[in-house]
Amino acid sequence: MPKKLISFLGAGKYEPCIYKYENKSSTESRFIQKALIELICKDWEEKDEIIILLTEKSEKMNWEGETYKGLKYELEEMDIKPEIKTIKIPDGNTEEEVWEIFNKIFEIINERDEIYIDITHSFRYLPMLATIILDYAKTLKGIKVKKIFYGNVFGEPRIMELQELDRLLDWNKAIDKFLTTGYVEDLYNLSKREYGKLHKENRELHELLKNNTGKLKKYMEYLATVRGDEINNFDYDEFKNEIDEIIKIIKKDSSLAPLIPLIEKIKDKFKDFKNNDKYNCLRAVSLCIEFNLIQQAYTLLQESVITLICKDLDLDYLDKEYRGLVSSALNIVARDLPKNEWKIPGKDEDEKKKNLELLKKIVDHLKTNNLTKLSKLYDKLTQYRNNINHAGFNKDKMEPKKFKNMINEIYRNILNFYSI
Repeated sequence: MPKKLISFLGAGKYEPCIYKYENKSSTESRFIQKALIELICKDWEEKDEIIILLTEKSEKMNWEGETYKGLKYELEEMDIKPEIKTIKIPDGNTEEEVWEIFNKIFEIINERDEIYIDITHSFRYLPMLATIILDYAKTLKGIKVKKIFYGNVFGEPRIMELQELDRLLDWNKAIDKFLTTGYVEDLYNLSKREYGKLHKENRELHELLKNNTGKLKKYMEYLATVRGDEINNFDYDEFKNEIDEIIKIIKKDSSLAPLIPLIEKIKDKFKDFKNNDKYNCLRAVSLCIEFNLIQQAYTLLQESVITLICKDLDLDYLDKEYRGLVSSALNIVARDLPKNEWKIPGKDEDEKKKNLELLKKIVDHLKTNNLTKLSKLYDKLTQYRNNINHAGFNKDKMEPKKFKNMINEIYRNILNFYSI
């Protein structure tokens, strides 16, 4: 991908200095741009570009050089392959000029560019504007922000890298997207790609992040496809312990500390989940509702009720026939159906007799344990689930918001029957 260095040329009077960057030093110059090109861009190719943004005043003072040799002439003396371009921008004293600067910078960024930006002389609001433009271009043009430079002349002049602030924005957006929608792909891809590059020296942190977000991705796939047994048996303790380990490592690095509250919010989503707890599926319904997985919420809630009743009666909750009988029993109790209206499955009379006895047992369990109201809630849940699963192709039309309102109501009422 083409590399592009973008730098703002200021209008101040600059003193000559030698910049340090990593273990290298620039030649003496008044201009951070020359130092960056020497230290960063010397191996760049013809396809790459160096772009200097300048106002009318900075062009006169420091590009052409009013009282000393201008940047233009210093760069002409350098033997480099990338093309050097100048872009005139206004002073930015009005809203119209601010938007003109925005558009000019955005226009010079091409699809999939690798951006290196220098904000040393980006006066007033320009650093914020540059941050917004880069974020905007990430979405629209698929760029990568490789480096953000600042030439610090206080003390020993050195070139600082500030791209971790940009990384923090990426993490903030990815985590916020998960917290509000349940979408985890951005977070997973970020943990695989960016963190390894940013902190190559900390392999433990990189591996923990990659593994933990991988588990989160898998869990969200379970929710999206309503994999109830996998939701019940997910290793919640290991998942949360890994987050604790990540936070412990991050605390040792002040530059990463702002990530801690964001990561803690992910853990907080799972605070009520425990290993080997039969109510995990029931708890997961709340995540489905929160993430607007409404159809999944109906399915998971209905199947959770069946599973819990199977477990109460020591029935194999994965057995399709047992689950069907529990569902029938709930409908019988909800509608107070007489025995002559019971539908008994079975291939022959012996099997029907056996199923009838089990159905009686389940019905008795529901009635003796005051689960008639639960049965009625299940019946109501079934009606809404059928409506949503048949895509509304029936005469009983419902508005989308009604499904969310109703799942909230039914879920709250069903929770009253379980101590979780």
